[in-house]
Amino acid sequence: MKITQFHKWLTFLIIFIVFWLVLKSQNQNHFIVFLPIYAIIAFGLYSLGFILWRVTHFPTCDDATEKLREDIKEAEEDLKKRGYKAPQKKKEK
Repeated sequence: MKITQFHKWLTFLIIFIVFWLVLKSQNQNHFIVFLPIYAIIAFGLYSLGFILWRVTHFPTCDDATEKLREDIKEAEEDLKKRGYKAPQKKKEK
């Protein structure tokens, strides 16, 4: 049986809830009572940081970029041979 990511998160969630209920039953500390809310906020901040990290360190593929440029040039030449006149490209200032 393969353990999926869902099963890992579900196991963690169950352990967290049991741990929280045991702590909550022993004392009514302000931090313990609001621990699930703090955990959700921490998870949200972690997720936001992880997404921002992945976006800023997005890998570039130079080989794929060159291949795409070659394919575009090849397609433009093929269309010219077939008589298609492409609109003029706007020149940047």
